[in-house]
Amino acid sequence: SPSAFRLANGEFRTTSGTPLSVSGVEGELKMEETLALRSRKGLRFLFREAKAGGILVPGGDLSFTVEGPESLLVEGANLNYSRGRISLHPFRYTFGTSGFTCTLYCDRIRFDDTINQLMGEPAAQGDAELNGLVTLTVKEGLPIFQTGHLYSTPGVGGNLRLKRGSLASGGMVLVEEAMSDFNYDWVRVTLESAGEKLNLTAFINGAPARKLPLVYDPGTREFVREHQG
Repeated sequence: SPSAFRLANGEFRTTSGTPLSVSGVEGELKMEETLALRSRKGLRFLFREAKAGGILVPGGDLSFTVEGPESLLVEGANLNYSRGRISLHPFRYTFGTSGFTCTLYCDRIRFDDTINQLMGEPAAQGDAELNGLVTLTVKEGLPIFQTGHLYSTPGVGGNLRLKRGSLASGGMVLVEEAMSDFNYDWVRVTLESAGEKLNLTAFINGAPARKLPLVYDPGTREFVREHQG
């Protein structure tokens, strides 16, 4: 028999795995067959905020259908993230399994804000916006990035500044000084998980925005800082 349940200002939290909380949840669960646990198609729920570890999603919506006691069809989602948007492609989740895999499309998310959230500090400042696809597996509460390729808008350059150039230098003083104020033509980012760590690799094409306080040392064949400017 049909039935309906209304949720207003709901909140969900995980009790294991990566800390996950969703607050301000609103929507109506309309069941076509209550005892068979089959809902109407395209149910839509909104939420005000979601947090997963250090990642903040300030609002979004989710469309889904409860197919029965075995599975849930996620038809799509739109998430606000890093001053842009992430769309979730449809996927089916089977109840009782340890996880699921989905594809995310990133639309104009800010590179600097993404770095700052991952680092947990205001480490970067800039105007690069990234677009692309990310394949994500969530297993036992742990997000695993299978593949992810993000690109800045073609033909649109800008500026990127790292508060601590050592974040990207790998010990090279030339890279450290250059990334403290860098004018880019394009940015390409790859994401891939290694165990519980996330490897983020950025390829940035462009040139320093200023003359670097460096000189070349023929003895070491490396650039060193020129303290006199």
